[in-house]
Amino acid sequence: DKTGTLTTGELVVEQLVPLDISEAAARTWVGVYAAAATMRNATIDALRTAFPAATHRPSDEVPFDPRYKWSALRGGDADWDGWWYLGAPEMVLSACTATAPSQRAAILAQVTALAETGQRVILCARGAAGPLGEADAPSLPGDLRALALVVLTDALRPQARVTLDGFAQAGVTLKLISGDHPATVLALARQAGFPPETQQLTGADLSALDETAFARAVATTTVFGRMTPDLKARVITTLRQQGAFVGMVGDGVNDIPALKSAQLAIALGSGSTATRGIADLILLRDSFAPLPQAVREGQRIRHGVEAVVKLFLARGVFVAALIVMTSIIGLDFPFSPRQNALLSFISGALPALALVAWAAPGTLTRDGIIRPLLRFVLPAGIALGIAGIGVMLAELWIAGGLRGTQPLSAGEFLQARTALTVYGSLATVLLLPLVAARSTRLSRDRRILALAAGLVVGSLAVVAMPWLRTAFELTALRWVDLVIIAGGVIGWGVLLMFYARWRPIRQMLHIAED
Repeated sequence: DKTGTLTTGELVVEQLVPLDISEAAARTWVGVYAAAATMRNATIDALRTAFPAATHRPSDEVPFDPRYKWSALRGGDADWDGWWYLGAPEMVLSACTATAPSQRAAILAQVTALAETGQRVILCARGAAGPLGEADAPSLPGDLRALALVVLTDALRPQARVTLDGFAQAGVTLKLISGDHPATVLALARQAGFPPETQQLTGADLSALDETAFARAVATTTVFGRMTPDLKARVITTLRQQGAFVGMVGDGVNDIPALKSAQLAIALGSGSTATRGIADLILLRDSFAPLPQAVREGQRIRHGVEAVVKLFLARGVFVAALIVMTSIIGLDFPFSPRQNALLSFISGALPALALVAWAAPGTLTRDGIIRPLLRFVLPAGIALGIAGIGVMLAELWIAGGLRGTQPLSAGEFLQARTALTVYGSLATVLLLPLVAARSTRLSRDRRILALAAGLVVGSLAVVAMPWLRTAFELTALRWVDLVIIAGGVIGWGVLLMFYARWRPIRQMLHIAED
């Protein structure tokens, strides 16, 4: 929010342009106004520094409000009588009917030219009448006379371009919502690195649109100028309705509605107490440089958690499918506690540590977390279970357990359990490249592939070493067992491909076409 997202926030008076009075009179008037104003902000502080003057006590005052973007004072003595106005040129100039129309047009053109260079411009005017309307919603009277323009500059933050590049790399779309002149904000945005084709709109432009056009404009526009607090909040709400996760940066009381509408409220450390009080995050040094890194770290954590959840849920569906299938055919649970511990360690604990440690940042999908999990877990877990029960049945058939009424011996059942344990370890380990990938393609991280290969070797090594076989209640594998296990792993891959490619399944799980 505000041009301050790109600038240091330290306004400096660059130029004073007298319009209908001498430069000396303009300097005196601006200095007296700034000294008399009771409401302090960056603009008033800059004016006080540039034009020091003795303090006059006003007899009446209308503080600056971002809704109408001007302030007013009434002089309290003979040397400073009448009402004096200070604010956005477009707002105040419309009430300057005492100034000739041709001069007003020239002033507006001059303001636009200055704004297009990234400078802020405020207009000073005077009139005999005070503001009209209620105190909480005043309006400008007519018959004001434009007196002078004050041009202020604000330097870009040193890290502005680097910060913007960091946001772009993290997949974050930036929008500048400001109460300043849109040309000023657009010029500063381009100086900071926004592309030349960056679009801009004013609050008046947005207010004139219907709901459909408003939503379209919010989605396609980058710079919003002369925005009121309510319009800022409406823009944030619209972005959220379009599926975006919105973080809002603000510093003033006028930013509070928008901050409350955002999912992440970020306040500047130099901002108002009320703004800091509702913020989720406070930038103590007013520096935006840490934000891209914070976004990337959040993405990395999210991807790591998603990968681990996918792995464990796929294993859970695998075990649940085995329980259901073995119950249907009247077999005991296919794993002993020791075998299950080995399976959990090889295909769960070690991979989970690696997935969390090696997770990479990247753009997050707008589908949430449930739907992507279902897209992966259901096909993978069910395919694991079907192929696993196939391995179990093949082992039992070879042992003769399904060909007669005689019960299986302990050794035959142990042989089948061993084959199923090794299959489970190999098949779930081979899930790692898929789990680590953020698309339907295999992960290209060689560390993940190396870990998967190492765990495969480790699984076979456990069965090859007699003392480890004894510790985990396993038995030696025969060549026929290895053929069955290999067939199960290949069958799992074929089933997974079938589930992932079959159109009805893809439509049910909302899997997009490649």
